[in-house]
Amino acid sequence: MDLDRISTRTAELAASFGVRAPHVVAGKVPTWSIAGLRYAIWKRPPVLRVEARFGDLPAAEQDGALAITVVAGDLYRRGAYKTVFAYVLSFSVVSFPLLYLAALHRIPSSLVFPVFMALYVCGYLLTFALRSRRIIYRIDHRVAEVMGRPVVDMMIDYGIRNDHLVRGFIRLYFTAFSPTVAQRVRRLDTAFGPRLLTA
Repeated sequence: MDLDRISTRTAELAASFGVRAPHVVAGKVPTWSIAGLRYAIWKRPPVLRVEARFGDLPAAEQDGALAITVVAGDLYRRGAYKTVFAYVLSFSVVSFPLLYLAALHRIPSSLVFPVFMALYVCGYLLTFALRSRRIIYRIDHRVAEVMGRPVVDMMIDYGIRNDHLVRGFIRLYFTAFSPTVAQRVRRLDTAFGPRLLTA
């Protein structure tokens, strides 16, 4: 795997999308990251970790995977603080009145704490789900806009072919928080016209 070439191509793609290029390093990536790429948004500067299996992909799929990862990383990184703020605000609006009423009516903490935690988890999951769906649609649209609809279609097909690599809880997590392939294709069809099938 040629890390210098990957780093150069990542910088080129980042420039074409008008986003900050991550620092590219070799490293271990979870198996659920099917292309062998992992973007760390909280590091400064952001880091794109690349595993050796990425080098086994055909050049077109490498390009598509890098484009999607660069755009996704930038969207998640730029929106992270807004999402945290929105979640904390909405959670506070629900939880503080609940805690006040519990204290006022002297409800035991053994009852209040589980309700509080359930609200916390449900609120977090709902916020994350709504954000993830929105970001996935934006990634598809932005990559199709800059690189063409066929690149997004190719990567959707790649995801379908390699879906078996995502297992267990992570699979359930992705299923719950990601739009379906049909929903993504419908959005792309609306924005860019129907997919052109090659013979």
